[in-house]
Amino acid sequence: MKEEIIKWLNSERVFLDGAIIYYKYGKVKNLKQNFLFITPSKRLMESLLYELCKLAELSKDECAAVKKNIRLPLPESGPARS
Repeated sequence: MKEEIIKWLNSERVFLDGAIIYYKYGKVKNLKQNFLFITPSKRLMESLLYELCKLAELSKDECAAVKKNIRLPLPESGPARS
């Protein structure tokens, strides 16, 4: 989940793609619906960024970097699974 969120944060940030990620992993039903069915706005995008940062358990500094469009390193993957 964290890697998927960070990849989206480091991408072009297509709103619908981020909303789908939140829909998959988010816990707040109202936010899931808002992100998918309300016309995207600057405020809604900021809310989506904030919620995805929380889901990925990013630090305050990392979340601040996201707002400034600074790319984040992907989490290190564990050993490859067969």
